[in-house]
Amino acid sequence: MRPLRLKLNNLMSHKDTEIDLTGIRAACIQGDNGAGKSGLLDGILYALFGQTSRGTGDSLVKIGETEMSVIYDFIQAGRCYRASRKRVSTGRGRSDMALGIYNGEGPSSLDVIATGDAVTESVMKVLGRDYKTFTASSFLLQGQQEKMILATPKERFQIVFNILGLDRYSKYKEAFTRRKNRISDTV
Repeated sequence: MRPLRLKLNNLMSHKDTEIDLTGIRAACIQGDNGAGKSGLLDGILYALFGQTSRGTGDSLVKIGETEMSVIYDFIQAGRCYRASRKRVSTGRGRSDMALGIYNGEGPSSLDVIATGDAVTESVMKVLGRDYKTFTASSFLLQGQQEKMILATPKERFQIVFNILGLDRYSKYKEAFTRRKNRISDTV
């Protein structure tokens, strides 16, 4: 995944933040405590997975505000995607979310491929990893540096298995076995 743009409105300490990430391959974010460093990473996580290292829902809305939104544009496998989520904390609370693919320039060129609860699953398919694998392989979040070190061997294996996309080989094996059994049954 290659980041392009992150826009945060009323997410934690961010009132109205927009960052052009074009051209960034690896980054180290530093600054004073409370400056919003973790909020940037949590914004990306929230846009993609609907969760952050600090929770979900109303706890992410900036104090004194009633709604927040996150837009994250990125490139994956040569396609440009936009993941967006909005949270309204008044009343019973409400979330809106969407994942789309850009097919040109301008807002009308965004083809929405998932909305609502289907967004997170679609993001996982696009990225080839779930929240846990993504945060273990793509982000080194504050206070979670030891995640891979302290993981059990089984958990480390699963993270690396997911990162490398090795599940496709088990699918190939299953298909081969089915085909072999069909051939054996006809002989």
